[in-house]
Amino acid sequence: MYNPTKYFFDRKIAIPKGMLEDCHPFPMPTRDYLNNPLSNAVYAPSKKKKVVTKPDRELWRDHLAISIGSDLQGLTFHHHREAWNTVIFGKKRWILWDHNRWKGSNERQWRLTRDWDHKVSPHNEHITGAEWIRHLYPEPDREYEIRNFGHDCIQHAGEMMFVPHRWMHMVVNIGDTVSVISEVGLGIGEGKKAEDFLFDPNESSSDDWDSSDDEDWSSDDGEIPNDFIKIDVNPRDGRISKREARAYFKVIGRKMSLDDLWEMDDEDNDGYISWEEFSGPKGPVLEYD
Repeated sequence: MYNPTKYFFDRKIAIPKGMLEDCHPFPMPTRDYLNNPLSNAVYAPSKKKKVVTKPDRELWRDHLAISIGSDLQGLTFHHHREAWNTVIFGKKRWILWDHNRWKGSNERQWRLTRDWDHKVSPHNEHITGAEWIRHLYPEPDREYEIRNFGHDCIQHAGEMMFVPHRWMHMVVNIGDTVSVISEVGLGIGEGKKAEDFLFDPNESSSDDWDSSDDEDWSSDDGEIPNDFIKIDVNPRDGRISKREARAYFKVIGRKMSLDDLWEMDDEDNDGYISWEEFSGPKGPVLEYD
């Protein structure tokens, strides 16, 4: 299960019966949900009781995740709903970038987050967060963006980081680090126990995140790739359906949770991902051949 060469990120933890049962107090709003699961409910006369009208994906609940990693491990730039992250042991370096700065500008997003001119990866290899900080971050344009429209900070053990809605962020461990996380819409877990972490450390697990699986936005000719038009094919209507996405990932042989993808990208909850909502590589404008 746990492999020391990989960054372990597990969403299969539930409270209060899981392995985090003794971790108190929980940050708000997780604590609010534990105290009253119906705090977001309204009275429905037809049902003669309180009901929660918001979908689960819109709610903070009692579901937590845990991350375990060694020095320089972490996650490259990504974004999701609001989240909190508390370090239990070790330290993390965070690079955060305001959603309002890059939303609607795929080219600006691509130029800051990716090695588009191949300074570090001449053959389009994936680069880690640590490599981005060392080699790409010192460039004036990137420094300007983070210093004026983001944050660069160190989180110590016992401190909590709040990540606003859709802010782009990168996390790199400083030494061995353990943290607990929750975010809006985080799904229910199985409630892992301490003994679940006593498996052979070299055994593989689908819960282990391998940086080599991270999506690559580079291209041989230096142009911004456009996965959106590869997925939006039937019909080409400027939005992606789950049927189109399922067919695309089947063709390229990539496992992908469509529920997780829709939770992240379908901001207006209409069941489709528009070009504006799509967080993957899509080129500077929506343009079909």
